This record gives sequence, C-alpha cells and structure tokens, in this order.
Amino acid sequence: MGPLTAAQKRQKEKDKKKRQKELDQAREENALHDLANGTPGQRKEAELVHITKQLRSLNLDVVDVPADGDCLFHALAHQHGGSMTAVDMRALLVEHIRSHSEDYIAFMEITEGRPVTEALEEYCASMSKSGTWGTALEVRAAADCFHTSIAMITATSVTVCGSGDTPAASAQWSVVFYQYLYTLGSHFNATSKRNDIVADDDD
Repeated sequence: MGPLTAAQKRQKEKDKKKRQKELDQAREENALHDLANGTPGQRKEAELVHITKQLRSLNLDVVDVPADGDCLFHALAHQHGGSMTAVDMRALLVEHIRSHSEDYIAFMEITEGRPVTEALEEYCASMSKSGTWGTALEVRAAADCFHTSIAMITATSVTVCGSGDTPAASAQWSVVFYQYLYTLGSHFNATSKRNDIVADDDD
C-alpha cells in the first residue's frame, strides 16, 4: 500500500477528530447519568468531571479553602482580594441582608403565617454563627454588597449574580459549589484565573 495522498491524510484526521468528539460526548452523557443515578463514588467522579469542564471553559482553576463550615465565606474573602477574613465576610454579609431585608426575603423559606421580621432575624442570627453553611443567598448578597458579579459554578450550571446580564466568562468573582465530592457534605471553593496561579514561596 502506497503513501497516503494529501486528501486521504485530511480525511483520516477528520475521522479521528470525529471519533474523539463522539467519545467525549459519550463520556459526558455517562457522567451526567452517574451524577443523577450513580453510586456515591460515581457521583463524586461525575461531579469532578463536569466541574473541571466548566472551569476549563472559563479559564479558571480551583483554589482550595478550609472545609470548616465557613467555606463560602473563605471563598468570597479570597475573591475580594484577601484583605478580609471569613469571619469579617460573614459578619458583613449578614448585616447587609439584615439591613436590606426587602431584597432577600423572597429567597428565604418562611412558614406560612409566620411574621417575616421574626423569620428574618432567626435566619440572620443563625447565619452569623461560625460553622453555619452559607448558601446562594449569601452569594447574591455579596454581589450586591460589593457591587460586583459573581459566577457560582456547579456540575450542571454556571449562575451569575449581580451586574445585570454579565456573562460567566466576564464575572469578576467566581466560586465553585460541590454537592458530592467532599465526604463531609456540600462545599464551596474559590477560583483563580489559570495564568494568575502563583506557587507558594515555601514550595
């Protein structure tokens, strides 16, 4: 058999790319199935696959923060630039929610017939305590408080809070939410642009 012609080489490369695309699509479909119906181990792996894909599409890397119940506030403090602690961030956002309650009441689960002010105060009192897990409501409050846009990345979606119709790729802050990967439960991590990652001096 003689050498391939230029046209045959192009077709061979085209077929190779097509097969790879089909394999990638099948892998993604399997991961989505595992995320919804798999064993705990399969869900962890599927979540990691999909979040990694989301991060790559946004040119982001994960920055790990402590899994101590304050993870969202650690992540938001990191995105703010590191001048605030998780304790500072939590206190600021709780006070923001309390003083702008009309903007957040609709996102709270309030038992029918219960006074709104009572439910709000109970929520803020609980959220002010170290170790209470933060939620998407606090992400929204951070976007409002700092007049910024925050992308919340999960395995199945990227949601942007704040600054109107800002696309995820242009969001000024980004946090990652894991539902299955961590043994202790749900967890938030921070992010950094891939070309902004700097090795620790101790490494």
